[in-house]
Amino acid sequence: MHKCGKLDLIIGPMFSGKSSELIRIARRLKVINSPYIVIKPTIDKRYESNRIVSHDKESEACLVTDDLVLILDEQIENFYTIIIDEGQFLKNLKTKVLYWVEELNKHIIIGGLDGDYKRNPIGEILDLLPYSDSCQKISALCKYCNDGTPGLFSHRNTKCNDQILIGSNDVYISLCRDHYIKNNN
Repeated sequence: MHKCGKLDLIIGPMFSGKSSELIRIARRLKVINSPYIVIKPTIDKRYESNRIVSHDKESEACLVTDDLVLILDEQIENFYTIIIDEGQFLKNLKTKVLYWVEELNKHIIIGGLDGDYKRNPIGEILDLLPYSDSCQKISALCKYCNDGTPGLFSHRNTKCNDQILIGSNDVYISLCRDHYIKNNN
């Protein structure tokens, strides 16, 4: 039994490798036979409905839900590590994650967007920052610079103004600050 839980956040824009990092962590846990479970939101159906899938098609089986309140303690009791992909889309993220970390002593690793295409907070993932043990902000590469310049922001290539629009490189690209500002004024 672990003495206390832990909360790690992996945040960044689209195409920064958040899902790839979560899959890498899961595979490392598998090698040492450390029990883990993966969760993702129902809304993420880009590749497969019951797996987290990276843009390069690596994948890991997962539970799927819209609301973490629906995940029962019995479903996670045999797992120390809980890996959550696309955390910004889950309802009751903050409440349930803090309960799992501080009451059930679980290690929670959450990957998700640090902002929407307008650089506004999305969901509850940033609300967990003050409670986290670590936060890794990773970047993509700027699609327009095409020279390795970090792509810090998700840019939407459509006229849809809804905050949530599920898509891949058909809808979004990552841009550096300069190109983001030039394309959003």
